[in-house]
Amino acid sequence: MPALRGWIQSAGKLLAMNDSNDQDLELALRRLLTPTDPGELFTQRVLSRLPVADQPRTLPRRRARARRAAWVSAALAASIVLAVAVRYQALERREVAQGLRAKHELLIALRVTNQQLDLAHHSLEDQSR
Repeated sequence: MPALRGWIQSAGKLLAMNDSNDQDLELALRRLLTPTDPGELFTQRVLSRLPVADQPRTLPRRRARARRAAWVSAALAASIVLAVAVRYQALERREVAQGLRAKHELLIALRVTNQQLDLAHHSLEDQSR
């Protein structure tokens, strides 16, 4: 922080100068903007915040888990859609089979009815003769 205080004081002096000489202004700006060493304490604080190379990185694991979860979700959704489609197809087959059975039974009932009506008709003809 002492370097920052010094810079602020120097900038204040620069602004307070009433000299309009451009060379003095340029020299003062160059002096103020020259790089300075922030000090060992600053360097230690910055290095302490950096991740240590020996520590395992958890970000790739999280990404891998997220990808895996996305694949599992997609596979589960596809399985559900497939199960619903198979179930629907089975129900449709059952309905078609029931319809064919009903048609067959109806045709048999119509034949029996036709035979009964033929017998009744023949008996009425025989009686009327």
